[in-house]
Amino acid sequence: MSPSMAADLFSRTWPKFVPWLSALLGAGFSAFLVARYLVRPVAHLRRGLSALAGGDFSVRIGSEMKGRRDEIAALADDFDISAQRLDELRQAQQRLLHDVSHELRSP
Repeated sequence: MSPSMAADLFSRTWPKFVPWLSALLGAGFSAFLVARYLVRPVAHLRRGLSALAGGDFSVRIGSEMKGRRDEIAALADDFDISAQRLDELRQAQQRLLHDVSHELRSP
C-alpha cells in the first residue's frame, strides 16, 4: 500500500471514528467526575475515622461535605455527633479520675 493510498484511507475512515471517539472521551470524563464525587467524601470519612481511632476526638468532617444532602453527608453528620459524644465521655472520665485521685489523697 502506497503512502498516498494510506492517507486516502485515513481521510475516508477518520470522520467515521470522530463521533465514537468523542463519545468515548465524554463518557470517560463523566465517569471520572462521578467517581470523584462519590469517592472524595468516603476519603474524608476514612481520614476522620483514622484520626478518631488514633485518639483525636476533636476531628469533625461534616464541614467537608460541601452542601451534600445524601446518605454520605448524613453519615458524616452521625460521625461528628459520635466524635463529640466520645470526646464528652473522655472528658467526663478524666474528671472522674481526677476527683477520685483527689479524694484518695485527701479524704
